[in-house]
Amino acid sequence: MHLTGDQRAKTLAHETAHFVAGHELGMPKEDVETIAESASFVVLSHFDIDTSRYSFGYVARWAKDRAVLKRNLDAIQKTASRVIEGLERLPATAPNTSPSELYTRSFRHAA
Repeated sequence: MHLTGDQRAKTLAHETAHFVAGHELGMPKEDVETIAESASFVVLSHFDIDTSRYSFGYVARWAKDRAVLKRNLDAIQKTASRVIEGLERLPATAPNTSPSELYTRSFRHAA
């Protein structure tokens, strides 16, 4: 399967959110997928990558019951914040390049 740069960024952010949130096998699938995809959307939006066309439908499928989204809002916010804070602490390797630019550029232009 070939993923574009933005799709790679979305997939990495989604899987990173699973890790940061401490998701484990056996947890309710609707909760872990709602948290991971919603946090991924927030993280990538922070770095000016729009994944709404994919993310909104994905979350809607897992959170058909509004209670799923409501009960996970705090976990979504905390997970997204931790990922963003971690990325922004990464050192820029190129002069005058912010961590957000490096993050965005590395996935948009990955081969």
